[in-house]
Amino acid sequence: MDCSKSQSSPLWNVRNGESEDITYLSLKNFVWRYRGEGNANLVIALPREKIILRMQKCDYNAILDPNTVQDWEIKLKKSVVFYKKVMVPLLGTEFILPPDLARISEDEIRDIDRLLLKLRPTFRLSKGLRLGLVTVQPDYTLLPPRVFLNHNSSYLPQNNEEFSTFCVEIKPKQGWVPLSDRHHPKCTFCLKQYLKLQKKRASSKSKYCPLDLFSGDRPRMRQALESLLETPQNNLKIFHNGNILYGEESSTGLNEVLEMFFGVKDQANTRNVVDRWCHLVLDALTREFDSEECLPPVICTDNVDKILITSTCSSLGSIQRNADQPCDWSSLPLPPKCILQRVLSVQKLQTSDFKSIYSQYKEQSELRDNYSYVDELFCLNNHLDDVQRYLLSATAKDCSVFIAFQRTKNTFNENSSTHIRDIEGICYQLNIGISDIDPKPLSCIGKHHKRGQELIAAARQHDISDN
Repeated sequence: MDCSKSQSSPLWNVRNGESEDITYLSLKNFVWRYRGEGNANLVIALPREKIILRMQKCDYNAILDPNTVQDWEIKLKKSVVFYKKVMVPLLGTEFILPPDLARISEDEIRDIDRLLLKLRPTFRLSKGLRLGLVTVQPDYTLLPPRVFLNHNSSYLPQNNEEFSTFCVEIKPKQGWVPLSDRHHPKCTFCLKQYLKLQKKRASSKSKYCPLDLFSGDRPRMRQALESLLETPQNNLKIFHNGNILYGEESSTGLNEVLEMFFGVKDQANTRNVVDRWCHLVLDALTREFDSEECLPPVICTDNVDKILITSTCSSLGSIQRNADQPCDWSSLPLPPKCILQRVLSVQKLQTSDFKSIYSQYKEQSELRDNYSYVDELFCLNNHLDDVQRYLLSATAKDCSVFIAFQRTKNTFNENSSTHIRDIEGICYQLNIGISDIDPKPLSCIGKHHKRGQELIAAARQHDISDN
């Protein structure tokens, strides 16, 4: 939905006099669209400017006194620094353009929130937009230039209207579980499917397993992508020129989507189109990117496979014997400079079992603020405690990977990581971006403990109902 007018007035106004590098922002004369939201943030897109705004959500019943607003803003500013100083070095400059900070007036925030009410899912409406400080990022569903807002008077998209841009967004989730936490034949994601069914958040179980996508075994990785196509839930979306074309609630059929993606009309040969799509996306996910420009990492991810194996919990009883088809825990090495390996390496920062981490959390929860560890990360010289490792790992488990493709008539360059060819020989310009990599609060460990108990209870209930 286009929620505002389109004029040629500047998007960015003069600096507002704050000590931080924050710019005033107004959307009143610009076309913007609701993109989606999670529990903590809501995203709107400005398609002509090729940017998105991530806006913090706040409970409508919360009292926002000046101190509370300041706390929210400090949290957001820490998140921006976290992007730049921690996640960019870990994941690579080629995959992330850090966000900029901008401020929208309180009156305009209220207007935007009101306009969004009819577009948002009903179950999300307990929270809304009440805070004016936002982050501005490139819209990875398009092909933005590698420049960003605070360094330019305007954001000038590259104009190539001859071919459409298609983007595949994947939330790959947890592709690895420490050996000491493998208490069940199924991985965390697949266990959660029982809970989703129990709470009626899904009508059927996803056929996707993150262990397959991160396995390094090409047939399994390809099967993971096909499973995402078949049961996307909230783990797969396909965009066309920045607009959602396919996903969990899409009304457009898969055949039609893939025919649009490749510009073909071949209803009788759907299998070939699915194979072509899976092959192209898998090639992008395993493509190695030059990391020479990466900054020295604040945190070292070497030797993360040296995990201490403690005794596993046996309290699940019959669940382990009667569970559905178990997940495949085997794996092969991924290409070292591909996006999946970068994400996996951060997930593997967790080197202790969750029981131990939760015990440490209970000891620290009253002594540490939710985000105090973010400040600590900048002066640790690679020395992390178990809780810090877990929180960084948790960020990588919830990231989103965006793979944008645009057909090109340019000569294919075998040495360029920004060009890719499909199995039919068609050449595409390629861009991969990572988003949703905000720091997790310390309190998420308590939430994960509670969720773990719910997962086991749901799995037990499923096991009982099947017998």
